[in-house]
Amino acid sequence: MTQSTRTPLVLLLLVMGVIWAGCDAERGLLIPNEPPNTRVSAGPPEASDTEYRVNLFWFGWDDDGFVDHYELAFDDTTEWQTPIFSNDSLFFVTADGSCCVSPLPQNAGGASVDSIYEQFHTFFVRAVDNLGVPDPTPSVRSFNAKTIAPHTQLTGGPAHLGIWGSDVKFTWRTVDDDGFPVSWRYALISTFDYARETGDTVPNLAPLIAWVDTITYYPETNPGGGGALYSDSLVWRDLAADSITFRNVVTTSGLVDDQGNPAPENKNKIIFAVKATDNAGAEEKILTTTRREQHHGPNVVVFDVSRNVNGPCVSLISNVVGTWSCFSSPRPRSIFANQGIRFCWTAVPGGSGLPLAGFSYALDDTTDWSPFSLNSECFPVDENDRWRPGKGAHTFFIRAIDAGGFIRVLTANLRVFDGPARCDSDLQYIVVVLDTNPGDLIQGSRVFPPLYRQVEVELMRYFFEGYDDLVIHQTNGDTPPDVFLLDCASSTFWFHSTSAPSGGDNSVLRSYHRTPPNVLPSYVSSGGNLFIAGISPLEAFRFAEQTDGIVDETIFQRDPVRFTDTLADTGLVTHWMVSHFGIGSIDGIVDKTALEATPSLRFTTAKSHVVTGPNPYPDLHFDPLSWPLGTQTRGFGFYDRGVRPYFTTVPGGTTQVAQSEVIYSRNNTGEPVAVRRFDVPPDTGKLLYAGFHPYFLEKEGYREFLRAVLADFGEFPDNP
Repeated sequence: MTQSTRTPLVLLLLVMGVIWAGCDAERGLLIPNEPPNTRVSAGPPEASDTEYRVNLFWFGWDDDGFVDHYELAFDDTTEWQTPIFSNDSLFFVTADGSCCVSPLPQNAGGASVDSIYEQFHTFFVRAVDNLGVPDPTPSVRSFNAKTIAPHTQLTGGPAHLGIWGSDVKFTWRTVDDDGFPVSWRYALISTFDYARETGDTVPNLAPLIAWVDTITYYPETNPGGGGALYSDSLVWRDLAADSITFRNVVTTSGLVDDQGNPAPENKNKIIFAVKATDNAGAEEKILTTTRREQHHGPNVVVFDVSRNVNGPCVSLISNVVGTWSCFSSPRPRSIFANQGIRFCWTAVPGGSGLPLAGFSYALDDTTDWSPFSLNSECFPVDENDRWRPGKGAHTFFIRAIDAGGFIRVLTANLRVFDGPARCDSDLQYIVVVLDTNPGDLIQGSRVFPPLYRQVEVELMRYFFEGYDDLVIHQTNGDTPPDVFLLDCASSTFWFHSTSAPSGGDNSVLRSYHRTPPNVLPSYVSSGGNLFIAGISPLEAFRFAEQTDGIVDETIFQRDPVRFTDTLADTGLVTHWMVSHFGIGSIDGIVDKTALEATPSLRFTTAKSHVVTGPNPYPDLHFDPLSWPLGTQTRGFGFYDRGVRPYFTTVPGGTTQVAQSEVIYSRNNTGEPVAVRRFDVPPDTGKLLYAGFHPYFLEKEGYREFLRAVLADFGEFPDNP
């Protein structure tokens, strides 16, 4: 009874104490909390014009407490920025693209500047006191923010009304009087399209430029090609760089209109226009083909395209960086350069058909070209020598000239990395690449479990347990490991887990061959050990690169796949299965997974051929628990069969020497399914190719195999 009556009394006394603390001492009345007050102390005068960079100052006070922080808002008080603890800030406001100042004012030189944008803004600030109560009457300051649009001047490309070849590069410089450019938009269209759209067959320049700024349909990719895709928006395409290159622009010569009439000469022109947008959101409005004053125009050029002006089409072939041609993308290619680079080149006549007259090359600096000559076909000249550029960006230029004096330049842009051989051992690590697409067919074929990607990661952690310097990269089918990641990767284990029935379309390994360059050969050549295994990796290698830079997707579609065919065909680049892995051919893939699969093709045991030496490999047995149908079919059917080494003949004799070593054969048939190449040149990594996937094998045995390979690669666990 005593405790139950005492507790309400204590609470009552506490409440009275709180009330007395907020009461008038003389009259004993409750005093409510007073909200704080806020004032804008400095900034643009109310309703005045100012620029888009606005510096505002404010302060606040609270009569019965203190200001804890501030809250800010622009134009809309439904969303406040909070908490703000400073008393001033420099704000960058935007301008409204729908309203521009007109007429344009004159600058100091008497010429009109480009468009001026303006937008009315209202700034709100309110103080919040120590009890969390905000000022109910925020302080307000309104102003009209103006910004000057940038102006662009073309600095490189065809001259106005000039003639250019089919490869066109434009460069430009943009100046902004009160900010800086952040992006550009460009248009590339033809006067033939203008005539077809407007009916004006002899246009003056002014309406032609005005049409560029209002056109709402997309001609074909190459201007003047006929046909159009109508759009609801203007035909201006976004660009983040201050240059752009167009490859193989089609001349409008020879086009006909809808009635079959030839296009007159005045239609056979190409129009290029570019305009900038600055950091305040103001977009350049004035388009002109003339230079009005310093930094102002031209930002439009009208020119003709003629293949007769093109010089010879050059093809550039390298030992480790892939090939280029006159139609290749100019984007940089990454390379590990420890092996060194050697370029060779050929050319075919350009549109003029005139014979080739010579080549010339330059390294990084186009002010130092070698003399034109038909005798030089490679750099360095000595086939045993190599160009060894340092780490960073480099460019190799090759140009060809024909008998008419027409020249075409081919540019090979490189990003050079040192590679594992030059990386400090304390900085090296192991990379595991899981090349699995979550939407691939293998996950719907009852072969892999629904959560296979998570299982795969945990499986790798089990296999590589104790190796602390381990990085697991999941490609998801389209995200290759960054070259920077491989730079200090002493060993890379690449597991190809895409679907064999789908042709392996959803793997990064396949895309390396479909869209060169493939960075892995130069990685191996610069000291990186490489292990490739998985679901029929052959599917990723069924591509051959031609010496003109085109990828041939048909030469390796028949079984067996003979990679040695690239050695005898001078029109093909030597496939790296031969040059690096030492694999001459692969008989084909097996992708039978249903109950009616041919029993003789089922994979039940990988029989080891490496049973002696410091790191013997164990036999690997099929795990029936890895596959719902495994107990019935007694084996799995996803693997490469007949992985056969490439044999070379010893000079001066008939002795055949295998360039790779068979390490596993299927079941007891003796059919090779895995090879390794450890006898490699100095500073070159060791290689191993296994045409079967670890998921379907007993995990303890595969872990033992991987640890033997790791030891062969010179990798040892940190925590054995």
